Amino acid sequence: MTQGQRNKGGDAIRHLLTMLAMALACWGLTARADQINTVIHATPEWTGFTNPDGSGIYNELLSEIFAAQGITVQRQTVPINRAVALVERGDADFTGGFRRDDRNFADVPIYETRFAAMYRTGSGLHITSPDQLENLRVAAPPQVSTTLGKALTEVDSRAQAAKLLIAGRIDVYVDLQLPLERFRASGVANLDVANASDTRFDIRPEDWTITPISGTRLYLLFSDTPRGHALRDIYQKGTRALAKSGRLAALYQHYGLEVPTID
Repeated sequence: MTQGQRNKGGDAIRHLLTMLAMALACWGLTARADQINTVIHATPEWTGFTNPDGSGIYNELLSEIFAAQGITVQRQTVPINRAVALVERGDADFTGGFRRDDRNFADVPIYETRFAAMYRTGSGLHITSPDQLENLRVAAPPQVSTTLGKALTEVDSRAQAAKLLIAGRIDVYVDLQLPLERFRASGVANLDVANASDTRFDIRPEDWTITPISGTRLYLLFSDTPRGHALRDIYQKGTRALAKSGRLAALYQHYGLEVPTID
């Protein structure tokens, strides 16, 4: 056998071994996905999202998606920084949501929201950006200022913000767009997303203008491992299936939340 023949033979063997390794890797990924029985969701306890009794939009959504594949979701309640560290080490499977970066994030949002400004029609205001809130008297319920990244005056509840707006003590009430739309239509201001208590006001919808000013989408972060990639795929396919069936909308509407846009 010539040197050239030996080289060609070696190249063929190397090519065959490479193809075999790739096939085994693909088989291994599928096998791991098929063999997963339990996943760990590391998360803080967030009212309306990850309630300790198992309710909450994140709890219910994740349980439903993974149960369809015979997988049980176990929650590990930890602070958010700890949750991220666990996922990045592979000691938990997923956490979130967050804005996406170059880590192993899902491509479907678990939370989507639009912030809006509500003000009196005919006031001369037309607010389309948080920057336009400067030099105005503004009130917002808890956490809105932090999420928007703007230093707004936060009050104790939506009912309090609504009361200040109607009394003319503020110029603008800033909140999620969905509860603002409901308030304008019904006169009912919810104290929180879970609708623990209501306060009713006598208002006319035509007297009030609502304009969107900002929006955000948050995504689940998965461990960057073969197992994490397999679980991310299950989650993405499951979310799209629920969106197609209408079940996703029902879950989010039950909690008074905007339904994420699923491409």
